[in-house]
Amino acid sequence: MFKIDHIHVYMQSRREAEIGAKIGHVCNEPEQTAMGYPPQAYPPDVPPAFDFWLVSFILQFFSMLMFSLRDVVPEPVAILLGVPTSLVGVFLLYRGLCEYLGQSCPKRQNQLLLSVLIGIHVYFLWVQPSLQIRGLNFTLGLLLLFGQIAWLLLHRIAAPLRASSRVLGWIMVAYCVVSLGRIFIALLVESPEAFYAPGQYLSLLFLVYQMLGIGMAFALLLLVNNRLLADLESDIVVRKRIEADLLNHRNHLEETVALRTADLSIAKEAAEAANVAKSAFLANMSHELRTPLHQMTGLVGLVRAHRCGVSRVPA
Repeated sequence: MFKIDHIHVYMQSRREAEIGAKIGHVCNEPEQTAMGYPPQAYPPDVPPAFDFWLVSFILQFFSMLMFSLRDVVPEPVAILLGVPTSLVGVFLLYRGLCEYLGQSCPKRQNQLLLSVLIGIHVYFLWVQPSLQIRGLNFTLGLLLLFGQIAWLLLHRIAAPLRASSRVLGWIMVAYCVVSLGRIFIALLVESPEAFYAPGQYLSLLFLVYQMLGIGMAFALLLLVNNRLLADLESDIVVRKRIEADLLNHRNHLEETVALRTADLSIAKEAAEAANVAKSAFLANMSHELRTPLHQMTGLVGLVRAHRCGVSRVPA
C-alpha cells in the first residue's frame, strides 16, 4: 500500500550526516573521525512532535467532553471551553506534524488566527450572543487549520514521504469537505438558530467528527510506523556498510603496514646512499683542495728562503 522503498532511499540520504551517532557500538569517536564520519550525539528518545500530539489529543478529548456535557455543565461554560480547546488542539496537531516531517510551521500567523477566532467566539457568546456566527466562526477555523495540514501532507513534504502521509492527508481533506458542507448548509437554511441548536444534526456531525478522529489517529500511527520502518531499514544499511568498511580496513591492515614499511626502507636506503655520496664528494673535494694548497705553501717557502739567502751575501 505504501512505497517503503522510496521512503527508505529518502531517509538514507537524510541520515548520512548522522552515521557517526549510529555507530557508537561499532567504533569509538577517534575511529569515526578517522573514517570521515562526524561524531554526533544520539537523537532524543522522544521527538518533540509526540509532545504536541499528546497535548493535541488531550485538548480534543476535553473539547468533545465539553460538547457532550452541555446538559450537565452550564452551556456558556461548555461552549467557552470547548471551542478554543478544539482549535488549539488542531493547531498543535499541525505543529507536531511540521516538527515530525521537518517542515517550517507558520506559528505567528496561526497564533494570530487563533486569537482572532477565539476573540470572535467570546464576543458573540457574551457581548452579542449569536449561535450562527459562533458556529460559522468555529467551522471556518477548523477549515483553515485542517486545510493547512492537508496541504502539508499532500504537497509541501518531499515526494518520498508523501506515500506514507497520503492517508492522513486525505482524512484532513475529508475534514475540510465536512467543514465546507457545514458552512454551505448553514448559509442556506432558513432558521440558522434551529440549525445550530442541539439535536439530530449536531449528533450526526459529532458522529462524523468522531469517525474522522478515529481514522486520523490510525493514519497518524501508520505514518509513524512507516517512518520508523524506513529509519530501521536505513540504519541497517548504514550499519552493514560501516561493518564492511571496518572489515575491509582490518583485512588490509597488514598489507598497509607492509607497504608503509617498504616505503620507509626505500627512503632509508636513499638517505644512506645520499649520505655516502656526500661523504665521497667531501673527501674528493678535500683532496683536490689540499694538493694545490701544499704546492702553493712549498713555493712560498722557497721564495722566502731565496730572499733570505740573497740578503746574507756580502757586498
